[in-house]
Amino acid sequence: SNHFFVLIIKITRYPSQEKYKQNNNRIPGCLSAQILNNGFSGGELVYPNQGCVLYPVIGSMILAPAGAEYIHLVNEVTRGERFTLVFRFINI
Repeated sequence: SNHFFVLIIKITRYPSQEKYKQNNNRIPGCLSAQILNNGFSGGELVYPNQGCVLYPVIGSMILAPAGAEYIHLVNEVTRGERFTLVFRFINI
């Protein structure tokens, strides 16, 4: 049977004018990101290989596979601050 282990739990802060550069997760597993606040513009989560752009809304949770084919990034926050609770799960 498959078991999952939480590797990282963190709160990420994106102040105005900041973005998250491309991240390619080389370790298979799963990522989860929950948007913790309102009051910001920009900060979309982008999966370029899948042609997917997700627009953050307070309380929303994003679950996505992790691995080299799931490169992702966060567009620049153009106003306010964006806070995200991030979980990283790996298969053990």
